[in-house]
Amino acid sequence: MRFTDAVVMYCRVVTALLACLGSSVGFAGTINVPGDQPNIAAAIAVANPGDVIQLQAITYNEGVVVDTLGKTITIRGVANANGTPLSIIDGANAHRVLQCVSGEGNATKFQNLVIQNGNASGSTWPGSTGGGMYNQGSSPSLDNCTFTDNSAAYNGGGMYNYQSSPTLDNCTFTSNAAVSWGGGMHNQVSSPSLDNCEFTSNSATTYGGGMVNYGSSSNPSLDNCTFTDNSAGYHGGGMWNSYSSNPSLDNCIFTDNSAANNGGGMYSTYSSTPILQNSFVCGNTVNGTATDGNQIYGSINSDGTNCIADSCGGCDFDGDGVDNDNDWAPLDPTEWADSDGDGIGDNADFYSNDFDNDGINDDVDNDLDVSPGGPQTINMAIAVANTNAVIQLVAGTYYEGEVVDTLGKAITIRGVANANGTPLSIIDGANAHRVLQCVNGESATTVFENLVIRNGFVPAPGDGGGMYNAWASAPTL
Repeated sequence: MRFTDAVVMYCRVVTALLACLGSSVGFAGTINVPGDQPNIAAAIAVANPGDVIQLQAITYNEGVVVDTLGKTITIRGVANANGTPLSIIDGANAHRVLQCVSGEGNATKFQNLVIQNGNASGSTWPGSTGGGMYNQGSSPSLDNCTFTDNSAAYNGGGMYNYQSSPTLDNCTFTSNAAVSWGGGMHNQVSSPSLDNCEFTSNSATTYGGGMVNYGSSSNPSLDNCTFTDNSAGYHGGGMWNSYSSNPSLDNCIFTDNSAANNGGGMYSTYSSTPILQNSFVCGNTVNGTATDGNQIYGSINSDGTNCIADSCGGCDFDGDGVDNDNDWAPLDPTEWADSDGDGIGDNADFYSNDFDNDGINDDVDNDLDVSPGGPQTINMAIAVANTNAVIQLVAGTYYEGEVVDTLGKAITIRGVANANGTPLSIIDGANAHRVLQCVNGESATTVFENLVIRNGFVPAPGDGGGMYNAWASAPTL
Protein backbone atom coordinates (compact mmCIF):
# COMPACT_ATOMS: atom_id res chain seq x y z
CA MET A 1 0.00 0.00 0.00
CA ARG A 2 1.35 3.40 -0.97
CA PHE A 3 1.91 5.97 1.77
CA THR A 4 -0.71 8.35 0.34
CA ASP A 5 -3.30 5.56 0.23
CA ALA A 6 -2.57 4.75 3.87
CA VAL A 7 -3.06 8.39 4.86
CA VAL A 8 -6.39 8.57 3.03
CA MET A 9 -7.61 5.38 4.68
CA TYR A 10 -6.51 6.62 8.10
CA CYS A 11 -8.37 9.89 7.63
CA ARG A 12 -11.52 8.05 6.60
CA VAL A 13 -11.34 5.83 9.68
CA VAL A 14 -10.84 8.82 12.00
CA THR A 15 -13.72 10.72 10.36
CA ALA A 16 -16.04 7.75 10.77
CA LEU A 17 -14.99 7.30 14.39
CA LEU A 18 -15.63 10.96 15.18
CA ALA A 19 -19.03 10.75 13.53
CA CYS A 20 -19.92 7.77 15.72
CA LEU A 21 -18.71 9.51 18.84
CA GLY A 22 -20.65 12.64 17.90
CA SER A 23 -23.89 10.74 17.49
CA SER A 24 -23.56 8.53 20.56
CA VAL A 25 -21.77 10.69 23.09
CA GLY A 26 -22.21 14.25 21.82
CA PHE A 27 -20.06 17.28 22.29
CA ALA A 28 -20.77 20.13 24.66
CA GLY A 29 -22.44 23.06 22.95
CA THR A 30 -25.01 25.80 23.32
CA ILE A 31 -28.73 25.33 22.69
CA ASN A 32 -30.58 28.64 22.29
CA VAL A 33 -34.21 28.87 23.43
CA PRO A 34 -35.98 30.06 21.43
CA GLY A 35 -33.99 29.49 18.27
CA ASP A 36 -32.51 26.03 18.34
CA GLN A 37 -35.42 24.61 20.35
CA PRO A 38 -38.92 26.01 20.94
CA ASN A 39 -38.95 25.61 24.73
CA ILE A 40 -36.80 24.64 27.67
CA ALA A 41 -38.17 21.09 27.97
CA ALA A 42 -37.37 20.37 24.33
CA ALA A 43 -33.84 21.68 24.81
CA ILE A 44 -33.30 19.45 27.86
CA ALA A 45 -34.56 16.43 25.92
CA VAL A 46 -31.85 16.78 23.25
CA ALA A 47 -29.07 18.13 25.49
CA ASN A 48 -25.79 16.26 25.87
CA PRO A 49 -23.59 16.31 28.99
CA GLY A 50 -21.95 19.70 29.39
CA ASP A 51 -24.38 21.55 27.12
CA VAL A 52 -25.55 25.06 27.97
CA ILE A 53 -29.20 25.88 27.41
CA GLN A 54 -29.10 29.62 26.79
CA LEU A 55 -32.25 31.57 27.55
CA GLN A 56 -33.06 35.09 26.43
CA ALA A 57 -34.22 38.11 28.43
CA ILE A 58 -37.89 37.11 28.15
CA THR A 59 -40.54 35.27 30.16
CA TYR A 60 -40.93 31.52 29.59
CA ASN A 61 -44.34 30.02 30.27
CA GLU A 62 -43.54 26.33 29.88
CA GLY A 63 -46.91 24.99 31.04
CA VAL A 64 -45.14 22.08 32.80
CA VAL A 65 -42.42 21.67 35.41
CA VAL A 66 -38.88 22.04 34.06
CA ASP A 67 -37.12 18.74 34.92
CA THR A 68 -33.41 18.37 34.11
CA LEU A 69 -33.76 14.55 33.84
CA GLY A 70 -30.53 13.87 35.69
CA LYS A 71 -28.41 15.58 33.03
CA THR A 72 -25.18 17.49 33.71
CA ILE A 73 -26.24 20.62 31.87
CA THR A 74 -26.44 24.35 32.54
CA ILE A 75 -29.63 26.37 32.15
CA ARG A 76 -28.34 29.90 31.83
CA GLY A 77 -30.31 33.12 31.68
CA VAL A 78 -29.28 36.68 30.91
CA ALA A 79 -28.38 39.32 33.51
CA ASN A 80 -28.07 43.07 33.05
CA ALA A 81 -24.97 45.11 33.83
CA ASN A 82 -25.96 45.26 37.51
CA GLY A 83 -26.30 41.47 37.70
CA THR A 84 -30.10 41.43 37.85
CA PRO A 85 -31.41 38.28 36.13
CA LEU A 86 -33.71 39.01 33.19
CA SER A 87 -34.70 35.49 32.10
CA ILE A 88 -37.96 34.49 33.81
CA ILE A 89 -39.45 31.00 34.12
CA ASP A 90 -43.07 31.46 35.16
CA GLY A 91 -45.29 28.75 36.64
CA ALA A 92 -48.42 30.85 36.05
CA ASN A 93 -49.62 29.74 39.52
CA ALA A 94 -50.48 26.42 37.87
CA HIS A 95 -47.52 24.14 38.57
CA ARG A 96 -44.09 23.80 40.18
CA VAL A 97 -41.40 25.61 38.16
CA LEU A 98 -38.22 23.47 38.52
CA GLN A 99 -37.28 20.06 39.84
CA CYS A 100 -34.20 17.83 40.13
CA VAL A 101 -35.24 14.30 41.14
CA SER A 102 -32.83 12.05 39.22
CA GLY A 103 -29.62 12.29 41.23
CA GLU A 104 -28.37 15.56 39.77
CA GLY A 105 -25.07 16.77 41.23
CA ASN A 106 -23.42 20.17 41.32
CA ALA A 107 -22.56 19.90 37.61
CA THR A 108 -26.24 20.54 36.91
CA LYS A 109 -26.40 24.31 37.04
CA PHE A 110 -28.97 27.10 37.01
CA GLN A 111 -27.71 30.64 36.41
CA ASN A 112 -29.24 34.12 36.06
CA LEU A 113 -32.86 33.01 36.39
CA VAL A 114 -36.04 34.37 37.94
CA ILE A 115 -38.25 31.51 39.15
CA GLN A 116 -41.68 32.93 39.79
CA ASN A 117 -45.36 32.09 40.28
CA GLY A 118 -44.73 28.41 40.94
CA ASN A 119 -47.53 26.59 42.76
CA ALA A 120 -47.19 23.18 44.39
CA SER A 121 -50.90 22.66 44.92
CA GLY A 122 -51.04 18.87 45.29
CA SER A 123 -52.95 17.31 48.14
CA THR A 124 -50.16 14.87 49.09
CA TRP A 125 -46.36 14.87 49.37
CA PRO A 126 -44.33 15.62 47.30
CA GLY A 127 -46.80 17.38 45.02
CA SER A 128 -47.65 19.80 47.82
CA THR A 129 -44.03 20.93 48.35
CA GLY A 130 -41.53 23.14 46.54
CA GLY A 131 -43.55 25.62 44.52
CA GLY A 132 -40.46 27.24 43.01
CA MET A 133 -38.13 24.23 43.04
CA TYR A 134 -38.17 20.67 44.37
CA ASN A 135 -34.99 18.63 44.88
CA GLN A 136 -35.03 14.96 45.91
CA GLY A 137 -31.78 13.03 46.17
CA SER A 138 -30.17 15.76 44.08
CA SER A 139 -27.72 18.59 44.72
CA PRO A 140 -27.62 21.04 41.81
CA SER A 141 -25.83 24.41 41.76
CA LEU A 142 -27.68 27.74 41.57
CA ASP A 143 -26.00 31.08 40.92
CA ASN A 144 -27.69 34.49 40.79
CA CYS A 145 -31.22 33.12 40.84
CA THR A 146 -34.31 34.82 42.27
CA PHE A 147 -37.29 32.91 43.68
CA THR A 148 -40.34 35.13 43.99
CA ASP A 149 -44.09 34.73 44.50
CA ASN A 150 -43.96 30.93 44.65
CA SER A 151 -46.28 28.95 46.94
CA ALA A 152 -46.81 25.46 48.34
CA ALA A 153 -49.90 23.82 49.76
CA TYR A 154 -47.69 22.23 52.42
CA ASN A 155 -43.95 22.99 52.82
CA GLY A 156 -41.28 24.96 51.00
CA GLY A 157 -42.92 27.75 49.05
CA GLY A 158 -39.71 28.83 47.31
CA MET A 159 -37.66 25.60 47.50
CA TYR A 160 -38.03 22.17 49.11
CA ASN A 161 -35.00 19.91 49.58
CA TYR A 162 -35.34 16.25 50.56
CA GLN A 163 -32.10 14.30 51.00
CA SER A 164 -30.50 17.00 48.86
CA SER A 165 -27.73 19.52 49.39
CA PRO A 166 -27.76 22.11 46.60
CA THR A 167 -25.24 24.95 46.44
CA LEU A 168 -26.67 28.46 46.18
CA ASP A 169 -24.61 31.60 45.50
CA ASN A 170 -26.07 35.12 45.29
CA CYS A 171 -29.66 33.87 45.29
CA THR A 172 -32.74 35.72 46.53
CA PHE A 173 -36.00 34.39 48.00
CA THR A 174 -38.72 37.04 48.08
CA SER A 175 -42.45 36.86 48.84
CA ASN A 176 -42.71 33.08 48.75
CA ALA A 177 -45.33 31.36 50.94
CA ALA A 178 -46.07 27.95 52.45
CA VAL A 179 -49.38 26.95 53.98
CA SER A 180 -47.47 24.97 56.59
CA TRP A 181 -43.65 25.12 56.99
CA GLY A 182 -40.80 26.99 55.31
CA GLY A 183 -42.05 29.91 53.26
CA GLY A 184 -38.71 30.56 51.59
CA MET A 185 -36.94 27.18 51.89
CA HIS A 186 -37.61 23.85 53.60
CA ASN A 187 -34.72 21.42 54.20
CA GLN A 188 -35.54 17.89 55.30
CA VAL A 189 -32.54 15.63 55.87
CA SER A 190 -30.69 18.11 53.66
CA SER A 191 -27.66 20.37 54.10
CA PRO A 192 -27.49 22.99 51.36
CA SER A 193 -24.70 25.57 51.20
CA LEU A 194 -25.74 29.20 50.81
CA ASP A 195 -23.44 32.16 50.20
CA ASN A 196 -24.60 35.79 49.84
CA CYS A 197 -28.27 34.82 49.74
CA GLU A 198 -31.25 36.92 50.83
CA PHE A 199 -34.61 35.87 52.30
CA THR A 200 -37.09 38.72 52.32
CA SER A 201 -40.85 38.88 53.00
CA ASN A 202 -41.42 35.12 52.90
CA SER A 203 -44.17 33.63 55.06
CA ALA A 204 -45.37 30.38 56.57
CA THR A 205 -48.68 29.77 58.31
CA THR A 206 -46.99 27.74 61.04
CA TYR A 207 -43.18 27.48 61.26
CA GLY A 208 -40.16 29.11 59.63
CA GLY A 209 -41.18 32.05 57.48
CA GLY A 210 -37.72 32.27 55.91
CA MET A 211 -36.31 28.75 56.34
CA VAL A 212 -37.06 25.41 58.00
CA ASN A 213 -34.40 22.81 58.84
CA TYR A 214 -35.95 19.52 59.90
CA GLY A 215 -34.57 16.12 60.77
CA SER A 216 -31.11 14.76 61.53
CA SER A 217 -28.46 15.64 58.95
CA SER A 218 -30.22 18.90 58.13
CA ASN A 219 -27.17 21.05 58.78
CA PRO A 220 -27.05 23.78 56.15
CA SER A 221 -24.15 26.21 55.93
CA LEU A 222 -24.97 29.91 55.50
CA ASP A 223 -22.37 32.62 54.87
CA ASN A 224 -23.16 36.32 54.42
CA CYS A 225 -26.90 35.71 54.24
CA THR A 226 -29.72 38.02 55.34
CA PHE A 227 -33.22 37.26 56.64
CA THR A 228 -35.48 40.33 56.66
CA ASP A 229 -39.22 40.81 57.13
CA ASN A 230 -40.09 37.10 57.08
CA SER A 231 -43.05 35.91 59.16
CA ALA A 232 -44.42 32.75 60.78
CA GLY A 233 -47.90 32.15 62.18
CA TYR A 234 -46.47 30.25 65.16
CA HIS A 235 -42.69 29.96 65.68
CA GLY A 236 -39.48 31.08 63.97
CA GLY A 237 -40.13 34.14 61.84
CA GLY A 238 -36.70 33.98 60.21
CA MET A 239 -35.72 30.33 60.79
CA TRP A 240 -37.09 27.21 62.50
CA ASN A 241 -34.83 24.26 63.43
CA SER A 242 -36.08 20.94 64.77
CA TYR A 243 -35.06 17.32 65.41
CA SER A 244 -31.27 17.64 65.62
CA SER A 245 -30.85 20.23 62.90
CA ASN A 246 -27.72 22.29 63.46
CA PRO A 247 -27.18 24.94 60.78
CA SER A 248 -23.95 26.95 60.73
CA LEU A 249 -24.24 30.71 60.21
CA ASP A 250 -21.31 33.06 59.62
CA ASN A 251 -21.77 36.81 59.15
CA CYS A 252 -25.54 36.53 58.76
CA ILE A 253 -28.20 39.12 59.63
CA PHE A 254 -31.71 38.45 60.98
CA THR A 255 -33.78 41.60 61.40
CA ASP A 256 -37.43 42.69 61.23
CA ASN A 257 -38.67 39.09 61.16
CA SER A 258 -41.78 38.21 63.16
CA ALA A 259 -43.55 35.28 64.77
CA ALA A 260 -46.87 35.06 66.57
CA ASN A 261 -45.68 32.87 69.46
CA ASN A 262 -41.90 32.39 69.91
CA GLY A 263 -38.60 33.13 68.20
CA GLY A 264 -39.13 36.21 66.07
CA GLY A 265 -35.66 35.76 64.58
CA MET A 266 -35.01 32.04 65.16
CA TYR A 267 -36.62 29.07 66.90
CA SER A 268 -34.79 25.84 67.75
CA THR A 269 -36.20 22.75 69.43
CA TYR A 270 -35.76 18.97 69.85
CA SER A 271 -31.94 18.89 70.23
CA SER A 272 -31.24 21.50 67.56
CA THR A 273 -28.36 23.87 68.27
CA PRO A 274 -27.44 26.29 65.48
CA ILE A 275 -23.85 27.56 65.35
CA LEU A 276 -23.52 31.35 65.04
CA GLN A 277 -20.45 33.52 64.56
CA ASN A 278 -20.08 37.14 63.49
CA SER A 279 -23.86 37.27 63.10
CA PHE A 280 -26.64 39.67 64.07
CA VAL A 281 -30.11 38.75 65.35
CA CYS A 282 -31.85 41.97 66.31
CA GLY A 283 -35.03 43.96 65.89
CA ASN A 284 -37.16 40.85 65.42
CA THR A 285 -40.56 40.66 67.08
CA VAL A 286 -42.95 38.20 68.72
CA ASN A 287 -46.57 39.28 68.53
CA GLY A 288 -45.39 42.77 67.63
CA THR A 289 -42.90 43.18 70.47
CA ALA A 290 -39.11 43.33 70.14
CA THR A 291 -37.21 42.22 73.24
CA ASP A 292 -33.91 40.43 73.72
CA GLY A 293 -35.81 37.25 74.58
CA ASN A 294 -37.86 37.43 71.40
CA GLN A 295 -34.85 37.23 69.10
CA ILE A 296 -33.88 33.56 69.54
CA TYR A 297 -35.88 30.80 71.21
CA GLY A 298 -33.90 27.71 72.19
CA SER A 299 -30.19 27.01 72.44
CA ILE A 300 -27.40 28.26 70.19
CA ASN A 301 -23.66 27.71 69.99
CA SER A 302 -22.17 31.21 69.99
CA ASP A 303 -18.49 32.13 69.86
CA GLY A 304 -19.17 35.53 71.43
CA THR A 305 -18.84 37.52 68.21
CA ASN A 306 -22.59 37.86 67.67
CA CYS A 307 -24.94 40.76 68.41
CA ILE A 308 -28.31 39.56 69.73
CA ALA A 309 -30.51 42.43 70.91
CA ASP A 310 -34.00 43.89 70.76
CA SER A 311 -32.63 46.83 68.72
CA CYS A 312 -30.05 46.77 65.95
CA GLY A 313 -28.80 50.26 66.83
CA GLY A 314 -26.00 49.03 69.06
CA CYS A 315 -24.79 46.42 66.54
CA ASP A 316 -22.16 47.06 63.88
CA PHE A 317 -23.36 45.28 60.75
CA ASP A 318 -20.46 46.26 58.50
CA GLY A 319 -17.69 45.84 61.07
CA ASP A 320 -16.23 49.31 60.55
CA GLY A 321 -16.11 50.14 64.25
CA VAL A 322 -19.15 52.43 64.14
CA ASP A 323 -22.43 51.15 65.58
CA ASN A 324 -25.50 51.24 63.36
CA ASP A 325 -27.09 54.17 65.20
CA ASN A 326 -24.10 56.37 64.37
CA ASP A 327 -23.10 54.87 61.05
CA TRP A 328 -23.74 56.88 57.89
CA ALA A 329 -24.09 53.61 55.91
CA PRO A 330 -24.48 50.64 58.30
CA LEU A 331 -24.17 48.01 55.56
CA ASP A 332 -21.18 49.59 53.78
CA PRO A 333 -17.76 49.16 55.41
CA THR A 334 -16.15 51.39 52.75
CA GLU A 335 -18.17 54.56 53.25
CA TRP A 336 -15.25 56.15 55.08
CA ALA A 337 -12.89 55.33 52.21
CA ASP A 338 -11.17 57.95 50.04
CA SER A 339 -11.87 56.58 46.57
CA ASP A 340 -10.39 59.54 44.68
CA GLY A 341 -7.31 59.84 46.90
CA ASP A 342 -7.70 63.50 47.74
CA GLY A 343 -7.45 63.06 51.49
CA ILE A 344 -11.17 63.60 52.09
CA GLY A 345 -13.42 60.66 53.02
CA ASP A 346 -16.11 59.86 50.47
CA ASN A 347 -18.92 60.62 52.92
CA ALA A 348 -17.77 64.27 53.07
CA ASP A 349 -16.18 64.66 49.62
CA PHE A 350 -18.04 66.67 46.97
CA TYR A 351 -15.77 65.22 44.29
CA SER A 352 -16.30 61.59 45.32
CA ASN A 353 -19.34 61.87 43.02
CA ASP A 354 -16.96 61.47 40.08
CA PHE A 355 -18.14 58.84 37.58
CA ASP A 356 -14.92 58.52 35.59
CA ASN A 357 -12.52 59.52 38.41
CA ASP A 358 -11.10 62.45 36.45
CA GLY A 359 -11.30 64.87 39.37
CA ILE A 360 -14.40 66.64 38.02
CA ASN A 361 -17.73 66.20 39.78
CA ASP A 362 -20.46 64.66 37.66
CA ASP A 363 -22.65 67.73 38.15
CA VAL A 364 -20.29 69.76 35.95
CA ASP A 365 -18.39 67.08 33.98
CA ASN A 366 -19.23 66.98 30.25
CA ASP A 367 -16.74 64.27 29.30
CA LEU A 368 -17.48 60.84 30.76
CA ASP A 369 -15.09 57.99 29.93
CA VAL A 370 -16.21 54.35 29.83
CA SER A 371 -14.07 51.25 29.34
CA PRO A 372 -15.28 47.74 28.44
CA GLY A 373 -15.50 45.43 31.44
CA GLY A 374 -15.01 48.28 33.89
CA PRO A 375 -17.19 49.04 36.90
CA GLN A 376 -19.00 51.80 34.99
CA THR A 377 -21.35 50.97 32.14
CA ILE A 378 -22.71 53.03 29.26
CA ASN A 379 -26.14 53.20 30.88
CA MET A 380 -24.59 54.35 34.14
CA ALA A 381 -22.84 57.15 32.24
CA ILE A 382 -26.11 58.13 30.53
CA ALA A 383 -27.85 58.31 33.91
CA VAL A 384 -25.41 60.97 35.22
CA ALA A 385 -24.75 62.75 31.93
CA ASN A 386 -25.54 66.47 31.62
CA THR A 387 -26.91 68.14 28.49
CA ASN A 388 -24.32 68.10 25.67
CA ALA A 389 -22.08 65.66 27.56
CA VAL A 390 -19.88 63.28 25.56
CA ILE A 391 -19.72 59.65 26.68
CA GLN A 392 -16.39 58.49 25.30
CA LEU A 393 -15.98 54.76 24.67
CA VAL A 394 -12.47 53.43 24.24
CA ALA A 395 -11.77 50.69 21.70
CA GLY A 396 -13.15 47.31 22.75
CA THR A 397 -16.36 45.33 23.12
CA TYR A 398 -19.08 46.43 25.55
CA TYR A 399 -21.53 43.84 26.86
CA GLU A 400 -24.13 45.90 28.67
CA GLY A 401 -26.53 43.04 29.41
CA GLU A 402 -29.45 45.38 28.64
CA VAL A 403 -30.53 47.86 25.98
CA VAL A 404 -28.65 51.18 25.91
CA ASP A 405 -31.33 53.87 26.28
CA THR A 406 -30.38 57.54 25.96
CA LEU A 407 -33.35 58.61 28.12
CA GLY A 408 -34.21 61.56 25.90
CA LYS A 409 -30.92 63.32 26.64
CA ALA A 410 -29.02 65.56 24.22
CA ILE A 411 -25.72 63.71 24.54
CA THR A 412 -23.11 62.11 22.32
CA ILE A 413 -22.00 58.49 22.63
CA ARG A 414 -18.69 58.46 20.79
CA GLY A 415 -16.52 55.51 19.99
CA VAL A 416 -12.99 55.28 18.59
CA ALA A 417 -12.09 54.79 14.90
CA ASN A 418 -8.78 53.76 13.37
CA ALA A 419 -6.81 55.75 10.77
CA ASN A 420 -9.02 54.33 8.01
CA GLY A 421 -12.20 55.43 9.76
CA THR A 422 -13.21 51.92 10.84
CA PRO A 423 -15.05 52.07 14.20
CA LEU A 424 -13.35 50.07 16.96
CA SER A 425 -15.86 50.55 19.82
CA ILE A 426 -18.36 47.68 19.76
CA ILE A 427 -21.64 47.45 21.66
CA ASP A 428 -22.71 43.79 21.62
CA GLY A 429 -26.20 42.49 22.47
CA ALA A 430 -24.92 38.90 22.85
CA ASN A 431 -28.00 37.75 20.91
CA ALA A 432 -29.93 38.41 24.11
CA HIS A 433 -31.42 41.90 23.78
CA ARG A 434 -31.78 45.00 21.60
CA VAL A 435 -28.59 47.07 21.52
CA LEU A 436 -29.77 50.72 21.30
CA GLN A 437 -33.01 52.62 21.58
CA CYS A 438 -34.28 56.20 21.49
CA VAL A 439 -37.88 56.29 22.69
CA ASN A 440 -38.13 59.61 24.53
CA GLY A 441 -38.33 62.12 21.71
CA GLU A 442 -34.58 62.41 21.15
CA SER A 443 -33.61 64.97 18.49
CA ALA A 444 -30.59 65.43 16.22
CA THR A 445 -28.63 66.58 19.29
CA THR A 446 -28.56 62.96 20.50
CA VAL A 447 -25.58 61.65 18.56
CA PHE A 448 -23.92 58.25 18.03
CA GLU A 449 -20.43 58.23 16.48
CA ASN A 450 -17.83 55.57 15.55
CA LEU A 451 -19.76 52.57 16.88
CA VAL A 452 -20.32 48.97 15.85
CA ILE A 453 -23.79 47.80 16.91
CA ARG A 454 -23.93 44.04 16.68
CA ASN A 455 -25.66 40.84 17.81
CA GLY A 456 -28.83 42.59 18.89
CA PHE A 457 -31.91 40.43 19.34
CA VAL A 458 -35.60 41.08 19.88
CA PRO A 459 -37.97 38.09 19.99
CA ALA A 460 -41.07 38.09 17.83
CA PRO A 461 -43.11 40.18 17.43
CA GLY A 462 -40.60 42.84 18.50
CA ASP A 463 -38.77 45.27 16.20
CA GLY A 464 -35.32 46.75 15.95
CA GLY A 465 -32.71 44.28 17.14
CA GLY A 466 -29.83 46.66 16.53
CA MET A 467 -31.64 49.93 17.21
CA TYR A 468 -35.22 51.03 17.82
CA ASN A 469 -36.42 54.63 17.42
CA ALA A 470 -39.96 55.62 18.40
CA TRP A 471 -42.10 58.42 19.78
CA ALA A 472 -40.82 61.05 17.38
CA SER A 473 -37.17 60.31 18.14
CA ALA A 474 -34.71 61.44 15.45
CA PRO A 475 -31.13 60.97 16.64
CA THR A 476 -27.98 61.52 14.54
CA LEU A 477 -25.68 58.62 13.62
